Amino acid sequence: MVQIVAKRAGRGESCRSMALGLLVGWATMFITIQLLLLAPSTDTTRESLTASSSLIAPFEDGDGESKTSSTTVKQQQQGLIADKASASETATATTAVLDLKGEALGDRSLPEASLDLHYTLHLNEFKNTMKDPTYDKVMTAFHTDNIWTEQEQHDSTTSTGNAEKSRLDTMLDLWNLRDGNQKNGSPILDHENRIDKFLLQTTNPPRVIVEVGVFRGANSIHLAQRLQQHAHLKDTFIICIDTWLLDLRYVWPPAQMTGDDTYFQSTRVAGHELMYFVFLANVLKANMQHRIIPLQSSSLNGALALIAKGIRPDLIYLDASHANPDVFLDLINFWTILQPGGVLVADDYKVALPVRAAVEAFQKRFPEEIAELVCPQNQCWIYKKMK
Repeated sequence: MVQIVAKRAGRGESCRSMALGLLVGWATMFITIQLLLLAPSTDTTRESLTASSSLIAPFEDGDGESKTSSTTVKQQQQGLIADKASASETATATTAVLDLKGEALGDRSLPEASLDLHYTLHLNEFKNTMKDPTYDKVMTAFHTDNIWTEQEQHDSTTSTGNAEKSRLDTMLDLWNLRDGNQKNGSPILDHENRIDKFLLQTTNPPRVIVEVGVFRGANSIHLAQRLQQHAHLKDTFIICIDTWLLDLRYVWPPAQMTGDDTYFQSTRVAGHELMYFVFLANVLKANMQHRIIPLQSSSLNGALALIAKGIRPDLIYLDASHANPDVFLDLINFWTILQPGGVLVADDYKVALPVRAAVEAFQKRFPEEIAELVCPQNQCWIYKKMK
């Protein structure tokens, strides 16, 4: 495209005047640069420059100056503007091997859609790791107040006389969700007693558990109740990350969201999903609120939140989106955040093809970091080596 424009510009002017020729030359160069910046890339250049999507975290150099690992990207951009040939060489040199190629996009629908993907999370060592993370410290870091007990604000002239009622109580009563709904869930399967083996280690007991994809909270509540049974886990708590939007209802065929199956039945008001309050009601009903901290967020933003607060989990249970690129990104992000010696459990490995493809691609990326990977009973247990 750029070459065609250059030829037309040269053909439209003669070389009768050196000054005029120079003027046309500068004009042609300017137009060419603009087109390079604005025109779509060729297939080769596009694959080279966009195949690697990176989430870049800031770090400090030896002088304490804040920098990022995006220097290479900036140099590539400058090379593209200044010298097309140089940019082409840089793009070729940085072409990444795809982790996923032609893999299914959806887990139960979208058979016509597939994707190619390479993704890397660049994250230097946690320099601001939260020291001795506690339930209260993490609750305050995310929510300022304890969301289970924060009180309604009443002034002296409009007080209702019910100062003990929390804001959550008010919302649950408003939507008539006090009894919750915990009929369904997808708990961690205790194959070969792996949960107890991990929880009962006394030399370095887990402190922070993260569940990504929580739904009504059946698994979170079950885990919290198991923590209650062991004195050495009295300070262990669970961060529950979910949007609670049930937004897969927009993608899945209606037949899989309705009918006799009550798994996806929920309460909505004007299209707004109330699953979050159902989850909160279930936690209150089980009296496990002192073990559970909700984080209403997408999995990607939830990972960013853990990085921002310096929280490194010991156990992570992934049961969020079963479509790609979500699954692969979740595996990369949360594995990077996971404590050395920790465990990441991925659900639905055998029933969701995108999950299986993502786990297999993930295994190829981190052979030096994985101590053990086993996938019994539809779930993959991935153990991270100690440093």
